[in-house]
Amino acid sequence: MKYTKPPLTISDQIKLLESRGLIISHKTKAEKYLANISYYRLSAYMYSFKDLVTDEFADGTTFEKVLDLYLFDRELRLLIFDAIERIEIAFRTQLIYQPAMIGGAFWFRDASNFDDIARMNEHNYQLENEVSTQAKVMKHFAFVQSPRPARVFRQRSAAEQTN
Repeated sequence: MKYTKPPLTISDQIKLLESRGLIISHKTKAEKYLANISYYRLSAYMYSFKDLVTDEFADGTTFEKVLDLYLFDRELRLLIFDAIERIEIAFRTQLIYQPAMIGGAFWFRDASNFDDIARMNEHNYQLENEVSTQAKVMKHFAFVQSPRPARVFRQRSAAEQTN
């Protein structure tokens, strides 16, 4: 099936919404939100206000009601992600802290803490590679970003080059 709907300008999107019964009191504000959020993202929040057979909005539905639902969802999403991050960090902290309190700072290198020695060795190998890579990156950025005294850039004399 070929898609035949042409793209609509923001002004045309507003006209379409109004033709379907959405009340838009402040067109400039609606244009701003449509330009920044997009018609298609906001359209997901319009479903609860529409008759899905006729595609018409329920009487009294305003752009502000749709926008309020979008903004509520956005704030809720931000709160949830913030909470998830806090839980993740707390969990990861305990995942390292508890074994370290029992087996010491290098518990992950002690084979007696593992049932599968080959897997422990593979994890330690991966850890060493990661630490090595990060150390190289940090060393590079420390060199690139740190101010250098002028004497570092001066040309060395022939006597200095032999030493």
